[in-house]
Amino acid sequence: MKKVLQICVCIIFVWCCLSLIGGFSDSQVQRHTITHIVQEGETMYGIADKYFLLNKTRICFDEFWYNVSEDNKHLTANRRYLQPGDVVTVNYYTVKEQ
Repeated sequence: MKKVLQICVCIIFVWCCLSLIGGFSDSQVQRHTITHIVQEGETMYGIADKYFLLNKTRICFDEFWYNVSEDNKHLTANRRYLQPGDVVTVNYYTVKEQ
């Protein structure tokens, strides 16, 4: 029973994320890139949280955070922590005005 419940929760989670994705064609979306200089004590999660609301497409925070982490995985390779002065690239998307 516990396994069935876990599967149902996973299916609902995936469905919710998929329902939030899309809705805009590539020609309607504009990509923006910000560079963020890491300060003492900052984490990739915190940096993603700081810029998440700039993103205007239908994407859940977990996916945005994952994208920021993937785009900057060279900074955290081999279990390395972010260091003050590291430059994190954050890509976010807005919808072009019609």
